[in-house]
Amino acid sequence: MTSVEFVPIRELRQERHGHPAYGLHDFSPPGTEPATLGVSVARFEIEGSPAKVVEACTQYLRLCERLVQSFIAAHS
Repeated sequence: MTSVEFVPIRELRQERHGHPAYGLHDFSPPGTEPATLGVSVARFEIEGSPAKVVEACTQYLRLCERLVQSFIAAHS
């Protein structure tokens, strides 16, 4: 399932390959809510609970990396 979440522009990851003028900028006046942008967030269920795909896969990758490192340490 995919949904849209509104994230403050200053929290978005931006690639720094080009001129800064072409990036996203927030010029909200002081004391106001920051400008937001809707981003798609993919989710699926793990044991009946919703989980963000990117976060779940990141956790899984880190577990796999630790498993491989433990194997290498045990069999060196």
